[in-house]
Amino acid sequence: MRKSCIACFAIAVLMLLGLCGCSEKVVPEGLVGNWNCREMASDCTTTTGFYALYINDDGSFSLYDTCGNPGISGTLGASKDDSSKGVLRISCEGDDFDPPSCWAMGKKDELEYELLEKGQMRLGHNGVWLSFYDEYTYEEYQIQLANRSSPQYRWKMECKGDGKVKTRQDKVYDEDVGYWGVYKLTADKPGNLTVTMMYSNGEETMYTVTFDLTVNEDGTIRENSRDGDIDEAMTS
Repeated sequence: MRKSCIACFAIAVLMLLGLCGCSEKVVPEGLVGNWNCREMASDCTTTTGFYALYINDDGSFSLYDTCGNPGISGTLGASKDDSSKGVLRISCEGDDFDPPSCWAMGKKDELEYELLEKGQMRLGHNGVWLSFYDEYTYEEYQIQLANRSSPQYRWKMECKGDGKVKTRQDKVYDEDVGYWGVYKLTADKPGNLTVTMMYSNGEETMYTVTFDLTVNEDGTIRENSRDGDIDEAMTS
């Protein structure tokens, strides 16, 4: 009986320690992913558009300078998984430690975080914030489609939904394809938007590609999904 009680007590302690350990190393799900930084920090003087941020679900992260200069990397931790705002414990590793100049931070420090509308968040230190949008959110959304067939075939765009965009069109020559049609979309009115591109000669449609988009209040465009003749009509 005594051995049984000791075994039960040991199991209970291990379970408690496991639960405590998990609660100390949670990264909010909304922070996990690949992020691009907006052009300026909230101090309106620090340029930050060259930063890219990667956060994994185990808390490992990398904030690096895409121009080739050193950045910072290490681990992040927070106490809650479901909070839209809070504080992250940050521990940086390695010899490279070059944080944004507007953050006077140490290798072991704290960052504030705030999850914004879908696909956007910000990180702050000492009252200065860097704003990020994820890999599916764009300040200018581009669609690149192949013009592979005879000249009578053309791409036609149809838009449905509450959201509205302004469109600019360019043409890029490619010796293997012929020409790429590049459609550049910028926000005009927030709301959901379905963009359907049809490659047709008026009677026959060769390719159809559909993009499910959201035009956000802040002027960015988020891609929710795409469907159709992706491989045939678009670049990889």
